Amino acid sequence: MFSRFRIPRLQIVVGVTSAVLTTLALFVALALVLLTTFMRRETTLVDRAMNDLHEVESIRLDLLLYGRHSDVALLMKQPGARDLRKQTEQALRNHLEETTRRHLPERQQMVQNAKKQIENFLATRRSAESSSDSLAEVIGISSPALQTALDSVEQLAAFDLHQVEIARSMAARWDRFANALGGTIAILFLGSYGLLFVGLRRILLKPLISIHNAIRAFSVGQKASRAEEGGPKELREIADSFNEMASAIERHERERLIFLGGVAHDLRNPLTAMRLNLSMLSTTSLDEDKRRQKMIGLERQTARLERMVGDLLDASRIEAGELELKPEARDLRTLVKEAVELYAPTSPLHHIVATLDEEMLPVRCDQLRIGEVLSNLLSNAIKYSPTGGTVSIAAGKVGVDAVVTVRDRGIGISAEDLLLIFDPFRRTGASKENFPGVGLGLSVSKRIVEAHDGRIEVESTLGRGATFVVRLPLCRFAPEELALVASKSGHLPTVH
Repeated sequence: MFSRFRIPRLQIVVGVTSAVLTTLALFVALALVLLTTFMRRETTLVDRAMNDLHEVESIRLDLLLYGRHSDVALLMKQPGARDLRKQTEQALRNHLEETTRRHLPERQQMVQNAKKQIENFLATRRSAESSSDSLAEVIGISSPALQTALDSVEQLAAFDLHQVEIARSMAARWDRFANALGGTIAILFLGSYGLLFVGLRRILLKPLISIHNAIRAFSVGQKASRAEEGGPKELREIADSFNEMASAIERHERERLIFLGGVAHDLRNPLTAMRLNLSMLSTTSLDEDKRRQKMIGLERQTARLERMVGDLLDASRIEAGELELKPEARDLRTLVKEAVELYAPTSPLHHIVATLDEEMLPVRCDQLRIGEVLSNLLSNAIKYSPTGGTVSIAAGKVGVDAVVTVRDRGIGISAEDLLLIFDPFRRTGASKENFPGVGLGLSVSKRIVEAHDGRIEVESTLGRGATFVVRLPLCRFAPEELALVASKSGHLPTVH
């Protein structure tokens, strides 16, 4: 069910879940308040009806006691009996007054009728006692009135008893409703938490377990392990980031193995050439010119090995964050001139053209490292122009930067390879098969230039050569630094 739609962000899931639970809790609280109110009201009605019934029963008892005490007082002719009858009459009137204050509107007529009949009985009794001393005669006169009063009280008692039954029935109904509502709420809570548990397990726990299992499998060597991209957006982003990282690590592992194979192959070539040259030098049949050529070949292969090992060391230092720079005040034109003088005689097929600005290009840099960058760019320009031709290098000022531009007319770089040209161990296009190297030179050069707060750029069209541009920030020198740099630079006119 959950896999049919994209789950929103985790904060939305948590917010909606909290809102649902809060709404359910508020509903339960409101239901409890209403139930408490209704139960209290029904309890009050039951108590009131019971009190009314108790008052009515007290009136009936007082009425009967009044008749008994009146008979005793008439018969005994004693003051104590008359006092007791008087107290009973007072209690009767008090109960009448009490039930009159608490009566319901619908029983008002019955209360008034009972009160009227009781007053009629009391008056009839007093009248009979004043006109006759015979107990039998008084009883005979007052008995109908007493029975009528008792009947009215009985009618009122029956009404109050009915009200008690109604109130109890309503209370029992509300009690059953409360029990049913409590059971329903319990089922709703259990169902909600069950759905919540299943949903959270599907939405949160399962993606987290997938990510955990993928990370664990990847850590024990299963490089193809990937996390399932499911659940809220945050977890999908985590899974996606892990998968990208795992793919990158897997790709780097493959590139590392390819790189090691390339290093072994590239080291074997100059070593083989050096061994052949040494073997030939060990013979005595070579004349001086051939011996000199073999020595030159040995020097070139040694320089090539030094360059490869230097790139490897620089790459390892950069990756370890241990690349040390020793910046000093330099004229960038001097470094360009030294690089040109170094590479001008290396290839008879290539002609290096250098154009240097007439004004000093003051930069603060590590002479050795920037020299490596320039040598790398010139070496690549020569290497990737196998048919020879002109390699141009220019140094000048553009805005606040000192800019060195190296341009060749060689094989060029395709548009897709331009995006990867500065990646370590990355050798693109035909260079992988046709040109020696381990693919570290440009990566190391880029890191060195960036360490000097500069940047390196490239433009190229396949088959039409490439242009590399190095930008370093110009700086101001102190007078003593300026004099020292000027003395080292000497006269540097435009060189061709």
